Amino acid sequence: MNIPLLKPFATLRALCAFTAVTLAGMNIATAQDERFQIPEIGEVGVAYSYTFTINPAPEEGSTWAATGLPEGLSINASTAEISGVPATDGQYDNVTLTLRRPDLSTNDIYVSITIDAASGTPEITSAATASGTVGVAFNYVVTASNSPQSFNVVGDLPDGVSFSGEAISGTPTEAGTFDVQLSGNNASGTGAETTLTITIDPAGAVPVISGSANLSGDANAQLSYQVNASESPTSYAASGLPLGVSINTTTGFISGTPTIENVYTVDLTATNEHGTSAVFQLTIVIGDVPQITSSLSIAATEGEAITEYQLSASNSNDSNSPPTFTVSTASLPDGLSYQSSTRRITGTPTESGTFEVDVYASNAIGDGPISTIVITVEAAMSIPVLRSASFSVEHQSDGSLKLFLTFEQSADDLAAYDWLILTSADLEAWTQIDINDASLEVTVTDNQDGSKSVSVLYPNFEATTTQAYFRYRVQAKSGE
Repeated sequence: MNIPLLKPFATLRALCAFTAVTLAGMNIATAQDERFQIPEIGEVGVAYSYTFTINPAPEEGSTWAATGLPEGLSINASTAEISGVPATDGQYDNVTLTLRRPDLSTNDIYVSITIDAASGTPEITSAATASGTVGVAFNYVVTASNSPQSFNVVGDLPDGVSFSGEAISGTPTEAGTFDVQLSGNNASGTGAETTLTITIDPAGAVPVISGSANLSGDANAQLSYQVNASESPTSYAASGLPLGVSINTTTGFISGTPTIENVYTVDLTATNEHGTSAVFQLTIVIGDVPQITSSLSIAATEGEAITEYQLSASNSNDSNSPPTFTVSTASLPDGLSYQSSTRRITGTPTESGTFEVDVYASNAIGDGPISTIVITVEAAMSIPVLRSASFSVEHQSDGSLKLFLTFEQSADDLAAYDWLILTSADLEAWTQIDINDASLEVTVTDNQDGSKSVSVLYPNFEATTTQAYFRYRVQAKSGE
């Protein structure tokens, strides 16, 4: 059996790199996972020629074809010469040479071809890696040898980053690893591509502003406030400050002398190397605007009229500028309403839950700060239907008697409430014992209809001429 031979300088490499199969009486190397590297390296813009041969030679009338060749190269169907002037550089690893014989059988041979950039073209000299952080400005400058006139960047850059001139820059908005191809252009042509790997880390912690959201002062009087923020801010900003008041952008200290009475909503931010904080709103009240002074909580029970709630605010007795109130009545529970003439919230709630109602007072200077009244309405307690109890006496063999109290009740009510057993000798003084107390002997029978029968033995009962009274009662569970 013949073993295929390539040109003498490539024979050993071919034998090591290929797996042989027998087709049409010939052994042809056809291993796609291990390609033969054509030793002839080409250059963009320079004529290239390499003839691929096998031994023994193919039968007369055989033809060659190729796919995946670099742009500008082609194969001679009769001689298997690969020739032409390469137009682009790179490592071409997907070249397939196909030998077709007169009997129409074919063999594919897999090869690689290397084409270098044109001599004198730019070679990228800037770093092959770059890193950044989401939310932090990123900048990478492309450099190359041989006097580049312009650069090319091919591939997907991180969101927020773009290429212009010689710089890849911007503020990335996504984390990840991104590979792009860099090349340079000059009068000699386009240089070889180099891979730049950009790694963008997730955003670090940005500042969080905390502290009081309200500040008050008088016109023509000194005012001060320190912005407090975490994560070591390097700068601060404020918008909407009163005339005469400013912020130190390095320390975050707000100071000055306001001159106009009003209510000011100030947006505060703090910035560090990782980005800028969320906006923190500071309300500055200059002058005597009214502020809510009435309680900010109302407790109520569903189905029961509430104690009338009276709104009040500072300056309520100022006859020259009495405050008016604004209440978010849509947030009131069903059954409650606000009477603007009396400044009262009244009514009987018909739904349970927790309701937050915003309210603020206004006068001639402006609107006071918003306060929130929290109304908590407890669900109405359902009353169980009490059923009549019966009594029975059992005579024991020793002559003693046992007195039983028996009643029926729904299983749900038995679980939902506390049930108490009361005993008395005179209907005046009653002894109360929880039905679950260990001193009682209680028998509960499930009636299989949603109800249960309860039988309770009178504790320490003795047959005497003294009257004995026995009853039960129900109450809400302790602690509820």
